[in-house]
Amino acid sequence: MSMSSLLNPGDLVISTAGRDKGRIFLVTEIDNKFVFIIDGKLRKVGKPKKKNKKHLKKVLTGGLIYLSERIQKGECVGNERICRAIKTQTKKQED
Repeated sequence: MSMSSLLNPGDLVISTAGRDKGRIFLVTEIDNKFVFIIDGKLRKVGKPKKKNKKHLKKVLTGGLIYLSERIQKGECVGNERICRAIKTQTKKQED
């Protein structure tokens, strides 16, 4: 079983294919072989991108689960907050 098939809401992933290759996203929802991802810049909270799981690689497990849960409940989460959270988590990963 590949790493990409074990994705969960709140995980940070990097796109491995397509125009957004190399960008980091937050997984907000999972639907069979597709996941919905946002980054707060290109893909905003109100319009997540539907992407095939096999085109994503997990960077961090459950790092932003609290934001993902709030989005699923329909609570207001600003795009700037998503951007900041992704940037903070990836910086922690590098250190």
